[in-house]
Amino acid sequence: MGVAPRDMCFPEFCCVSCLVIVSSCMSICPQDFHLQVHPDPVFFSMHMEEVSPGRMVVYSMADSAGGFFSIDKFTGIVILEHTLDREVQSTHHITVCASDHGSPLPLFSLVNITVTVLDINDNPPVFEHRDQLASVSESAGVGTEVLRVNASSKDIGTNAEISYSIRSGNEHKKFYIDPLTGK
Repeated sequence: MGVAPRDMCFPEFCCVSCLVIVSSCMSICPQDFHLQVHPDPVFFSMHMEEVSPGRMVVYSMADSAGGFFSIDKFTGIVILEHTLDREVQSTHHITVCASDHGSPLPLFSLVNITVTVLDINDNPPVFEHRDQLASVSESAGVGTEVLRVNASSKDIGTNAEISYSIRSGNEHKKFYIDPLTGK
């Protein structure tokens, strides 16, 4: 009678779902973005010849978010393949598969990862109306509102905070604009 070992364990991730937050400034060097998704870092410090086929885990992308991400099949490092832009898409959902080489049937496990892209200040404020014209009576009192301007930014948070100032045409300091409201 011959006895052969048989792999009865699924490769398991440390979690079923992960949330990863990255900055869209990573669009400058997408190849520098790494996300460790493997569950057992000690396993990867062993030499490959010491690992039985049933214990060797190979990684693949079950969903790469339209090719935005890839994975190193031996290390489990997720790699950014295309630049990110939060204003176009603020989150990406990927699914990583870990599979073994067990016999007679290889086993696998999946982990869902949500990648949230952080905002950078990459969009200038845009005025609601590019050219504006205002008229004011010469009898108008000091402090009379002449015109209110409004601008917005596609960025969010502190990157979308706008301050207003008069850049030209006010050499005699006859006009004032509130830096926070544009009025």
